[in-house]
Amino acid sequence: MVQPTVLISGLGSIGLRHARNLKSCGITDIIGYDPNAERRASFEAEMDSDSSDDFENCLKKKPDLVVIASPNSFHIQQSILAARHGCNLLIEKPLGTNNTNVPQLIRTIEEKKLFVHVGSNWKFHPAFIKMKQLINDGDIGNIFSSRVHGGYWLPDWHPWEDYRKTYSARKDLGGGIEFDAHELDAIAWLLSPIKSIKSMAKNTGNLEIDTNDIAIACLHHENGNFTTLQMDYLYPVYRRRYEIAGTKGVIEWDFHDGLKLIRKNNETVNFPEGKLDDLNEMYVLQTQHVLDGIKGLSSPVTSVKDANRIMNLQIEISET
Repeated sequence: MVQPTVLISGLGSIGLRHARNLKSCGITDIIGYDPNAERRASFEAEMDSDSSDDFENCLKKKPDLVVIASPNSFHIQQSILAARHGCNLLIEKPLGTNNTNVPQLIRTIEEKKLFVHVGSNWKFHPAFIKMKQLINDGDIGNIFSSRVHGGYWLPDWHPWEDYRKTYSARKDLGGGIEFDAHELDAIAWLLSPIKSIKSMAKNTGNLEIDTNDIAIACLHHENGNFTTLQMDYLYPVYRRRYEIAGTKGVIEWDFHDGLKLIRKNNETVNFPEGKLDDLNEMYVLQTQHVLDGIKGLSSPVTSVKDANRIMNLQIEISET
């Protein structure tokens, strides 16, 4: 394949990140789509590329890859349109917020034989790769439980914009902590698919938003393990922490403190993979994986079917 043409749908912060990373990987033919004129102008100035407010017209240019980085509620609709045009896809998480049209998307992907990866950048972080290796190698024995927390103060997420206008704050755009958080997908990948879930979610009123700002769940994995999970927009400091307990020891990873294995005799092993100086490196690795995938050199780390299972759990949480 000659150098691919890439369409970025949604030119907010994550769309621009994808555009920059594609450029850093040597991709120069990048088109932008966004209904917001200010975002299009910013994209054109920085990327020296064209953009449009007409998604279907962009698809007529036959891009080899479409990156779906629009608000959550548009993901599946835009993915189906792109797939019908024979475009490979990188769909930002979540897959969507409603599973009605997922069978149609899957059929189109299979009929067109497309490469489709759903965004899961933490699976490319060296700490997560190392945790998965330790788990698979049996370093902590038989796992029986895990505790996971992903939280942050939403107004600090994009301090340059009014958080009340972001998709996270708006139900109509598919926002809500249950759809925003990466943790359900990461937990299922690290440990075992999730068989069932008991959860509670609510809007506490501490933020000026109409979506859920906290969700707490108990997950029952297919292999019998349990995980307790908290996701929130409310934590006063950035928090991403995993504790995975087995019969031989415990794996602990904290975004700030790094990764360690504590054995039964209290021997502690610290791993250099625990911290990443530049978090964008995991996004670049994901980008390169997708570029390899459209050449037939790799398989999706997170398939649409994987993401659909997670989305069904997210929908279940949102309805509690």
